[in-house]
Amino acid sequence: MQFLSRQRRTHCIRCYSICNLLLAPERERKKLNSEVRDCAIFHAGVYACGPYCPAEVNIRLRHHSLDCIELSLRKLTKCIEESKSSVDVALFNIACPELMIALRNEAKKGKVIHMITDAKYIEDRLNFTDIQEAMKKGVQIKRKTTRFLFHHKFIIIDKKVLFQGSCNFTNTALRGNCDNFLITSNKRIVKDYVQFYEDLWNDIP
Repeated sequence: MQFLSRQRRTHCIRCYSICNLLLAPERERKKLNSEVRDCAIFHAGVYACGPYCPAEVNIRLRHHSLDCIELSLRKLTKCIEESKSSVDVALFNIACPELMIALRNEAKKGKVIHMITDAKYIEDRLNFTDIQEAMKKGVQIKRKTTRFLFHHKFIIIDKKVLFQGSCNFTNTALRGNCDNFLITSNKRIVKDYVQFYEDLWNDIP
């Protein structure tokens, strides 16, 4: 990692990329031991143990490690289900039944569920049953209008845990494409994402 200069590192929001964490002072790295650090990998066209993997599998067993698509998806839905107060979603495309059901169920329990998505994309799906049901149960959806794409792909749980990656959370992305996301509770990173999300949410009418 030493050949990377500070100027050439790829930074995310306020320079807290993976490179920064790896190159952090020893006292900073020790803090990582108490943080959530995980990932989920979705292989192209690989279902792994899908037909045999129970929906309520204990994810700590990691019985099929990163090869199990259902296990990777369960990491996210389980965090949503175990959230205490809020889930903030920023995605271009969301059409995964498991994710929509989890968000809808938690909104029904009174948790604050916010979702920001691309205006052009969601316009075509407003009449879809999953979106209608989610809104009826209390999921608050805002549409970001831009002449480009609203291409963010991250989810914040209770303003403490961040899911960030390449997944749009559609069946094609999760059960077909090569996709991934990282999971972290690093306070510096999550704080900046929370601030960014709140500013974005408040800026949209």
